[in-house]
Parts: sequence; C-alpha cells; structure tokens
Amino acid sequence: MVGVSAETIKSEVGKLKGQVPDSIVHELQSSLLRVSKDRAITREQLGEIIKNVKEAYLNAIVEPGEAVGTVAAQSIGEPGTQMSIPSGEKVIVKVGGNIRPVKIGEFVDDLMETHGVKKVGESEVCCLPPNTEIEVPSLNQDGKIRWKKLISCSRHTCSKKLLCLKTRSGRKIIATDNHSFVVRKDNRVVPILGKKLRLGDRIPVIKNLPSTKPREFLEANEYLPRNPYWYGSEFKKALPLHGNSGSFQVSYPVPVGPEPLQDRINGESSFDIQEDFVYPYQIRSKSKIPEQVELDSTLGWFIGAYLSGGHVSKYTVNISNTDEVFLSKARKFSKKFGINFSEKDNPRGFARGHGLNIRSKVLADFVRKTCGEGSSGKKVPDFAYSADETFIGSLLRAYFDGDGNVSVGRRVIRASSRSKELIDGLALLLAEMGIFVTKKSNGREHSISISYKYAKTFKEKIGFDTPEKARRLEELCEVQKKKTSYDVVEMVPGFGELFKNLSKKVGLPSRLTNNFTKRQRVSRATLEKYVNIFESIARRKNVDIGEELALMKRMLDEDVVWDEIVEIQHINPPSEKVYDFSVDELETFATFDGVITHNTLRTFHYAGVAELNVTLGLPRIIEIIDARKTPSAPLMRIYLKEKFAKSKEKAREFAQKIELTTVEDVSLQTEVDLINTVFIVTLNRSAMQRRGLTPTKVASTIKDALKIDVHVDGYKLRMKPTTMSLSELRKLASRVRNLTLRGLKGITRVLVKMEGNEYVVYTEGSNLVEVITMPEVDPTRTVTNNIHEIEEVLGIEAARNAIINEAVKTLEEQGLEVDLRHIMLVADMMTASGEVMQVGRHGVSGEKASVLARASFEITTKHLLDACIHGERDRLDGIIENVIAGQPIPLGTGSVELVMGREEKSGAK
Repeated sequence: MVGVSAETIKSEVGKLKGQVPDSIVHELQSSLLRVSKDRAITREQLGEIIKNVKEAYLNAIVEPGEAVGTVAAQSIGEPGTQMSIPSGEKVIVKVGGNIRPVKIGEFVDDLMETHGVKKVGESEVCCLPPNTEIEVPSLNQDGKIRWKKLISCSRHTCSKKLLCLKTRSGRKIIATDNHSFVVRKDNRVVPILGKKLRLGDRIPVIKNLPSTKPREFLEANEYLPRNPYWYGSEFKKALPLHGNSGSFQVSYPVPVGPEPLQDRINGESSFDIQEDFVYPYQIRSKSKIPEQVELDSTLGWFIGAYLSGGHVSKYTVNISNTDEVFLSKARKFSKKFGINFSEKDNPRGFARGHGLNIRSKVLADFVRKTCGEGSSGKKVPDFAYSADETFIGSLLRAYFDGDGNVSVGRRVIRASSRSKELIDGLALLLAEMGIFVTKKSNGREHSISISYKYAKTFKEKIGFDTPEKARRLEELCEVQKKKTSYDVVEMVPGFGELFKNLSKKVGLPSRLTNNFTKRQRVSRATLEKYVNIFESIARRKNVDIGEELALMKRMLDEDVVWDEIVEIQHINPPSEKVYDFSVDELETFATFDGVITHNTLRTFHYAGVAELNVTLGLPRIIEIIDARKTPSAPLMRIYLKEKFAKSKEKAREFAQKIELTTVEDVSLQTEVDLINTVFIVTLNRSAMQRRGLTPTKVASTIKDALKIDVHVDGYKLRMKPTTMSLSELRKLASRVRNLTLRGLKGITRVLVKMEGNEYVVYTEGSNLVEVITMPEVDPTRTVTNNIHEIEEVLGIEAARNAIINEAVKTLEEQGLEVDLRHIMLVADMMTASGEVMQVGRHGVSGEKASVLARASFEITTKHLLDACIHGERDRLDGIIENVIAGQPIPLGTGSVELVMGREEKSGAK
C-alpha cells in the first residue's frame, strides 16, 4: 500500500486552519506524521481522519442559548456566584462592535434593569438573550486573546474583606478571595482560587489585544446635541437657508429653534441676540466641521496632542508646545476644519512656552465631553479603542511627542500624567499595537514605561515627529539588536518537563536546562534562543521534535505576559455589592488594567435560566455515605425518545413543559392596593417569553384555579378577593404568588444540552416517578442523584447501583482512584437490610452486634453504659473488637485454631 507523503499530510491538515483551533491542527499534524513513519496512510484514510476531527470539534461547539460548561459546581464550598469583583473595578467590553472600559457595577446594573434578574440563593443573576451583542477579551488554551460572548452576569452583597493583588508590572486587581484567577501549569491554562495564590505566582496580563473591525466615522450627535453650537451676539445677514438640519451655510451666526430657520427670521435683516441663543456650527462658508467625522490620522493626532499638553476653556482648545513640527500639525488640523486660531508665547519660569488657541465652542465641548479636562481628569476617549491603527498610532505619536521621552541609557520610552485613567487608557491602546508597558504610581503621578524590546515596534507603528526624540528612538532600536536574555517581567512559567524531555531527546547536557525546569520559568528571549538551539540540534541529528517545537513557539506567540504577583493584601470592600461575568466557552475576561481573570459563574444556561448547582467532592461523598433523604442539590438527567431527542425545538418544548413555574417566577413585582382592595401583579416580559407564556394564559390559569375574576391590562393583572376584607386580600396575594402555572413539583430549573447526536434535558430538582411516566421520556436511561427516590420508585437493587455509580463519579471528578470492590462493599452494607441505611451510628455502625465495635465509632460512653445496663456480652468475633482487646484478629493466620496433643509412650523417660 502506498501512503501519502509528509508534505501532503501537512498540506491537507493545514487546510483546517481557521476552521478549528491551531492547537488541534498542530496536534493532528504531529500525530499523523508520527503514525505515517510506521505504517502507510492512504489519501482516503487521511481525508476521513480530517473529516472526523473537524466534525468532532464542531459537535463540541455550544450554540448560543445551549448548555455551557459541565453539570457541576466548580468548587467545593461557596457557590460560583460568590466569586466576584467590586462595582468600581473597570472591565473591557465590546458593545455592538465598539470597545470601551466600563465599571462592572454600573454595567451589570444596567443589564439587569434591561433584561431582568433571577434570584439564585444570595445572588442575583441576569442571563442575556442570545442576540445580545456584548463581548469581552478572553484567554484560550493557546495563550491567545479572543473576543467571546458574554452569557450572563451576577451580583451579590459582600461584607468580608477582599483580596488585592499587585503585580511586578504595576497592575492591580481587587476581588473576593473565592474569585477564580488563571495560572499556567504543565503548559495548560488552569483556574485557581484567589485565596490559593502566593507571592511569586504569575497571572496573565494583556500584551496584545486583538483588533476588531475598525470604526471609520464618529457621529457628533453621540456626544453633542443634534446641532453643534457656537455663541454670538448679533445677526446681520443670512444666506439662503435649507431647514434646520445642522448643515447650514451662513455668513454670520443665526438663532436656532425647533421650527425651521426661515420661519424664525421672517424676512428680517437684523436681530438683537440673547447670550444664550444657540447657533449651528457651520458659521462661515469656509467651515467644514461635519456631523460625521472621519477617524483619521489628523483627528487622532489632535486628540493625542490635547491629552499631552492641551487644556480647554468654554470657547477654545489650547495646545501648548514649542516644537515647530508639533505646532505645524496643530495648524493643519485647524485649517482642515476651517477653524480660526491664534498663537502667542507664554513665558513660564526659565523656559519659553508657546500656545496655539483654537477658537471653537463646538470643539471645546466635544473635547471636554470625550477627553475630560484638567491634568488629573483627562482620559482616552472611548471611540479611540475601536479605531484603526492609523488613528491610534497618530494619537500615541502626538502624546509621546508632547509628554513622552526616550532614555537610551535606561533603555525605555516613558510618559507620565496625573490622570491614572489616562495612563490606563494609553496602556490599552499600546496593547492594541502589540506593545506591553509597565506602570508606576506614587499616588499623585502615574507613568508608563516601554522596554527597549518594543523599540522597533514603536518606531514602525507609532514613531516620533520631533527630530531629537526620533534620533534617540533610532539609538534605542540599535540597543534592541543587542538584547539580553533575562527579563524579570516577561517570563513564561509552568511548562513542566518540556526542557528536560527535549534535552534528553536531542542529547543536550541537562545541566544547561535543569535550572528552567526547577524554577518553572524562562524569559521570552531565552525561550527564543533555546527554540533555535533545539531546532538546530534536531536538524543535525535528524531527531523529530516537531510537536515540542510547535508548543515552544506557541509559548512565544502568546498574547499575554505572565505577570508576577509581588504584593497580596486584604482590604475592606470598597462597595456593598460585588459582580461577576459568565463568558462563553473560554470563561475568562479582562479588567481595564489588563489583568485576565477567570469567570466563576461557570454554569448551564438554557433560554435564560440561571444556573444549576451540583454538590461535588467531599460534601457529595458525605451525602451518599450518610444516605441523606434529599441531596443538597438534587439533579436529574433525562434522556428522551428518539423522536424528541433529535429535535432541538421538541426537546426545549419538553423542558418548558416540566419546569415548575409559579406566578412569582414570572412576576416583575407584586403590590397590594389597600384602598381599592386589589392585588396587582406586574409580569416580567422576558421571563414570560422564555417560558412560552402570555398574560392571557396566566390570567386564565389564575381564574380557573382560584375562581376569581382577573383583569388583564397589558402585562399587569388585577384581582379582587371574593370577600372585601384586608385578611382575604392578603390570603389572595399569597395564593396567587405560589400558584403553579405549569411544570412538575420539585423541578425548579431545566436546560437542554447536546450530547453526541441527541439532546438531553438536565433539571435542578427531581421528580423521578412522574418524569419516567411521560410519553417523551426514555425511562431506561433517565437517572436522578436522589438515592432514596430511586429506592422508592425502582427498588433496593437500583438504589445499590446508584450508590456505586454516584460514589465512583464523584471520586473520579476529584481525580481519585479507589478500587471498585471497596465501593461495592460499602453499597452492599448500606442496602443489605432491604432499605438504604447510612454508614453511621443511626445505621450500619450503630447496629453492629459487638459492643466494642459500636463504642469505637461514636458516642463511646453511651454505648458502653447501655451495654452495662442491659448486661450485653461481646464475644470478640470481629476485627475491631479484637484490635481493641489486643488479640489476633480473625483474619488470615488469626482465623485458624490449631490444637496439638502429645501421647506419652510407655517406658519413656
């Protein structure tokens, strides 16, 4: 059989790029190349393998609105919704394609007000509709940042102290100590609770924020009234006018009102104008300020120039600088839009200053609204984050031309400001250009430093117009060519035995790489050097290390810096409530400071249902061994018959059918009108749509169940008790709130998840006896984690199997291996009497025949005292009692009694 060549394998597998993650492409390619050395792979087999891999990946993708995550609580102890960050912490979001930093508290509060909220324990959860266009930057297993969809958000009250982490690069994040972060371990990105982080651990910070579709234009009315305005004192003569559209062309200011300008003027040739009259912004025929402004290099440069050395008054924007190149660009901006400006020298101390005043009320208002004012109040405008690299590069060039400096001796490019928000914004813009910065702050002054390693990138994408700074940047680029290996900030951690295994494979002396393996960190420059070393040796010795090299190159190409934690503090909560995001698939999001944090609301979502909490770990093992009557988090996994399992719509209809829904579940608010003796229910529109209900259906159900009249007014229902009394009104309110509209008792939440080639329904709550009798359900596969319910419905043997299955599953989820025979023995003991008994003093241990065995388990004194009172005798037949008595146990050689007799021979002496 003739197999395909290695080049064909690489070519065909390479076609998967863009359709599946790069990590899958690299892994598949390496595996096929390795297998092809031992046996031939035909083209047909190759095509079949590639097809199956692609299908397997696509089947694993979750559709919007489908189930996400695993059916499990992600930690033992507090639920996921208790892991959050304070309301004032800023996070990066992309709404409708536009990137902006927002305070998580204000953002989540607005989402909850718009989309409704669901009470889950002590937390409030808002699940977003599938068509909501909100994304956040998220870190994947390849170390790449991807924009991923926001699924839900939560908030809850927090009274205990919060964790404050500070990193070597000057970043900071505040979160509850149960909030989950991520670290790098054995070449995987893994979650870790904040309370388990230690000094020296490294968490990811954004180095390269991926671009999004750039915004090309800015609508002026997003920030200013429909007609931008200037103030004036006199109107003399008007040219022909064409309505009040904001695109007038007049020789002098004219008054603007709600009616067309022609009607205001009425043929008059002059007016006495009040100071507060409003005017269209195209004052003279030469003015060119449009309502739609292009986000080009000219506007970008002007924004950067203002942020570096500008200030704004009521009518003007002033740009201060003495460099002629810098000033010429300011003049160019003014001339482009036809705005008058003036210049004058400003003597200040020992140096000459120079200011260029751009006279425009509209421009002044726009700058104040978008960029802030004052040395401590400036900020990068939100629209800049969504602009293209030309705009961002021009903004940064103007800022660094004005406020930046280049130190060749210290090998850095630096800039500082009294505004922390401005420095954070500049750092994010630089991340969009692929440049990582370190930050410093002394409380009053905030600064950023760019390492010489990024000098070439800075020159290519940003640069300087100022000749002296441009010359020093060239010198810094020369320094970059002589780079050193060690970098205390940009280290790659958690690569396991990679260096050790590679050294052994290629025959490199282990002493050269032992230090990396021991410390589990290596600088990027050193990593790059060893990639070349390993590649060179492998080529010379003809050793295949393709898989390992691909992994090392992915490590080099990560979009994050693994930033070292240098300070851990516990602080009082800066706000009453704390908040969290739930992010699709990748499950991480980023703060405005660039710190990547793991979202911990990792739950199922079905058509807006909040979360399913399932007890795992030690608490679940205790529940099983104690034979609790009801699990703390009862769960059912319902398999459907083929006709329903293959259809997503039918599976969802079934899920809606069994989910217990009361009037309170679909109510936005309820109120008792004591004056008119009326109970009013305001229905939640989104909750109603989610459950497939209408106000008319709800009213009909209430009317049939309670035999009262219900008046429907949109989404408001009004009801009166049959007897006009206050007590009856209160009773009616209670009965209406708790009235079941649809669903099965005990099943409080449902979700649908695609598993293999069928849809499976998961529930929070259990009602096995009713579920398995429903025509849509496959009773042979449907299960519950309520062992006593299984015993009642299916019998003691089924309960025994459930104990075994639940125990094995729980232990495996914690990575523990226990011999199945031990678990079977426990299950046999718990069910030997014909009913499920706990392993405790009220069950198996409490019913032992041996007094000493019972006393050895719990409440020793009570057992011994009861045995004395009743005159019990312990025959020491078991193991425990013999150990206590210090005798051989009845096992092995101890279970044999050997008696030897010796007969005396006659005449024996």
